[in-house]
Amino acid sequence: MPILSYLVHARPGRRDSLCRTLEEIPGCEVQPADEGNVVILVTETDSSEAEKAMHARLKEIDDVALLALVFAHDDPAEATRVVPLGSRAAARSEAAGSEAAS
Repeated sequence: MPILSYLVHARPGRRDSLCRTLEEIPGCEVQPADEGNVVILVTETDSSEAEKAMHARLKEIDDVALLALVFAHDDPAEATRVVPLGSRAAARSEAAGSEAAS
């Protein structure tokens, strides 16, 4: 499940229009900056293919002057399995212990 964050620079005077457009897109969370034409955008999609389609759609929005990717996370394995909190650390600790013993 890809989760990405962007800094989106709106065309001059178009920030409010850009925010409205982005808020209408499923999987988009929008946070306008306090000042200026900058918007923080977080996207979440079901697959890498859906994220590519989302990115292409974002680039086509007329009010976007610049779309800058800031962060991206995609781990397909995590989308299909649930790992209890702390179990990864325990598994690493066990693996380190068995390697040291050999």
